[in-house]
Amino acid sequence: MIKLEHLSKSFTDGASEIHALHDVSLEIGPGQIFGVVGASGAGKSTLIRCVNRLETPDCGRVWVDDEEITALEGKDLRRARRKIGMIFQQFNLLSQRTASENIAYPLELAGVQKTEREKRVRELLSLVGLEEKARAYPAQLSGGQKQRVGIARALANNPKVLLSDEATSALDPGTTESILSLLKDLNQRLGLTILLITHQMEVVKNICDHAGLLEDGRLVESGAISDLIADPSSRLSRAFFPPPAGLRADALAVQAVITFLGDAAEKPILAGLVRQFDVDVNILGGNIQQIGGKRVGQLQVEFKGGQTQAALAYLRDLGLRVEVYQ
Repeated sequence: MIKLEHLSKSFTDGASEIHALHDVSLEIGPGQIFGVVGASGAGKSTLIRCVNRLETPDCGRVWVDDEEITALEGKDLRRARRKIGMIFQQFNLLSQRTASENIAYPLELAGVQKTEREKRVRELLSLVGLEEKARAYPAQLSGGQKQRVGIARALANNPKVLLSDEATSALDPGTTESILSLLKDLNQRLGLTILLITHQMEVVKNICDHAGLLEDGRLVESGAISDLIADPSSRLSRAFFPPPAGLRADALAVQAVITFLGDAAEKPILAGLVRQFDVDVNILGGNIQQIGGKRVGQLQVEFKGGQTQAALAYLRDLGLRVEVYQ
């Protein structure tokens, strides 16, 4: 649904040149929720603004729904943008327009007749749970309500792609959770492809099924969340599960961290391990999280005696991620 090919973008700041993006290539499939995470200044906003050509890349190409956005100009570009909705950190609502009038604005620009506009606005208000706020002005709305209006406005023209530019960064944790829940629901009900940028790992863990890490304008890694978690060398995986504290070398024991993905998080794997390999297993700590829509468990364990190395190999053969700390 979204394809970036060798994208680069620079800006001039006085006498110096800022390289915001360096040769970024990325593919996002239909219906995915793809999170691009990175620190401030990593190039995240530039990347997302190149997708709908709010920024024009210096080189490289962008496709959305099999149409090359970077090859379009004028009315063709405006037409293509209608299938790309966008929501912003600071909401960007028109203060002198009501919630309904803000949502109707892109429909007015598209030349939609008044009767049809009004019907569509009612549908969208219902979709985001704001029917009772139709006549409220932005100043009368909470931050979460403003963002719901922004989401409804972004969906006015039935886009196939929704871009989210730090859309929850200005919201408190409770409101952030409700907005992310709404986006996930819209993704499932409407089949929306969502590309969001954020510096908050909790956002990626809560809603995304795919993710990429952007550093200094370069895409360091990307992929399905489940694949990244299963890869001990993944930087994003380390951010999801920081190395536990307190592990120590012990001549008589092997300490390890085992990550269970999907159904494996529910199975009594360690109980079978004790019987099969005659090892003593001491659980030092652990937790189960919901990441990318899947249950992911992590156990910090200590093995003693028996066939410890065979037991560790068995766990890896099951597809579990095993990191040994001794």
